[in-house]
Amino acid sequence: MDVDAPPGFDALGDPNPPPPSPSSANPSHLNLNTNWTWSSRMIFVEQLHANSYFPHKYDNEFPIQSLRAVLLRIMAIRAPRSFQGALWLPCLVLLLFFITFTYASPPWRPRLGALRGYKRAKNSVYNPSLVASDSNKNYQTFYYDQTLDHFNYQPVSYTTYRERYVVNFKHWRGAKVAAPIFAYLGEESSLDEDIGSIGFMMDNVRRFGALELYIEHRFYGQSIPHGFTREEALENATIRGYFNSAQAIADYAEIIINLKKNLSADSSPVIVVGGSYSGMLAAWFRLKYPHIAMGAVASSAPILYFEDLVPQDSYPVVVTKDFQIDRVAAKPNGLSELSKKFKLCRGIDGGANGTDILGRIFSGIVAYHGENRKCYDFGDFFSSETLDGWDWQTCSDLVIPIGNGPNDTMFPASPFVYKEYRDYCVSKFGVEPRPHWMTTNFGVHHIKRVLHKFGSNIIFSNGLRDPYRSHCLDIVPARSDDPEWLINQRKKQVKIMKQWFHKYYVDLRKFT
Repeated sequence: MDVDAPPGFDALGDPNPPPPSPSSANPSHLNLNTNWTWSSRMIFVEQLHANSYFPHKYDNEFPIQSLRAVLLRIMAIRAPRSFQGALWLPCLVLLLFFITFTYASPPWRPRLGALRGYKRAKNSVYNPSLVASDSNKNYQTFYYDQTLDHFNYQPVSYTTYRERYVVNFKHWRGAKVAAPIFAYLGEESSLDEDIGSIGFMMDNVRRFGALELYIEHRFYGQSIPHGFTREEALENATIRGYFNSAQAIADYAEIIINLKKNLSADSSPVIVVGGSYSGMLAAWFRLKYPHIAMGAVASSAPILYFEDLVPQDSYPVVVTKDFQIDRVAAKPNGLSELSKKFKLCRGIDGGANGTDILGRIFSGIVAYHGENRKCYDFGDFFSSETLDGWDWQTCSDLVIPIGNGPNDTMFPASPFVYKEYRDYCVSKFGVEPRPHWMTTNFGVHHIKRVLHKFGSNIIFSNGLRDPYRSHCLDIVPARSDDPEWLINQRKKQVKIMKQWFHKYYVDLRKFT
């Protein structure tokens, strides 16, 4: 074993440990020649460079064979790997929509969730059996009477609601050997999208003999304040005020503490896991509740996308440099070539006379969630639950300034103007955003200093598959055709966590 664990704890060596009985820091960076930069204490996000993650140059022409790869890299498709082949064409439609039309009100604020909230239409190629390594019967659903308001002492603060969480005990070695707990912190969507889709969780609970825990984010899925529908809760100004990231993190803390108490697992170390927005929550959880979480894995977490920490046009600038589909479309018979390549039922020429190339592409393109079909039809794949909830969150504490000027990108000019942003939020919700709260609360203006002094045991993984913090590729299920660099990154994550466990169990013996 690589970790000096308590007697009987073979979490690192046995990939299929027996089910439990009921009773039972070095900050120097390791610069790997891959898409990510690692540290044995933390993995730090590096600045994105367009040319660093495309294998070819665009000197004279754009290879048609690369269109699909570009779409996967351009759009932040945080979906299970089995989704990727099904979603690249709808993503083209969305991207072209944003290219062709100005960002109308409400302000454009892309979702951050690991799975992107794609609605699984009846003809979707999504099949849970392709991504789930455990039968659904191993996932047990529970509800916790959660406190509505963790931070005030008014009568309404003591109101409770049922918050959903799901546990898989199959691989857990039990409390007697202080076997670990991996907790996935839910994002801006129903928990149903996460179960069986977070490969990092499924692989590592087997590897470490750990308990697998998923917690739903308040106001999503089934975790709605008592007596309200989701729509009613969002329309109620008083109840809606308890819908924010700080309250969500406190929810996770209560559930983890309660679960450990019920399992007599006080000595079991906890690693919190998340991707994109939930990756931000995982990192913040480790900073705010270090006595609960021994470590955190924050995949594709844009923790610096606040205030002026990064240029507001970072996303569209990279897209502009790399997305050059118009070079194909502008050629003779270019639209016909694209139609054949995308296997479209109709040609890409649905726009009225005089419409520009991109407008014609958007007007005529047809797409659907499927592969190997004779043709595709475009369907609705956004979850209104997610969009409605995310609209509120980005109008309150998660103010993410994304925009672009008139001449720096291929997108229509749409600079981030806080007054317009504020006016939209006030008109819809009656409140002003707090654009400085996240930097105040978590100190991200000096994030390296903060993490060095207070934030050990946090893995920030960031691939360069697209300009918006990748799509959580390291935490979705592994596949036989994964590239070597991705396989190595997952191995590095495991190595780092083994070091965490080693130190934890040494300290546990020392202080007990």
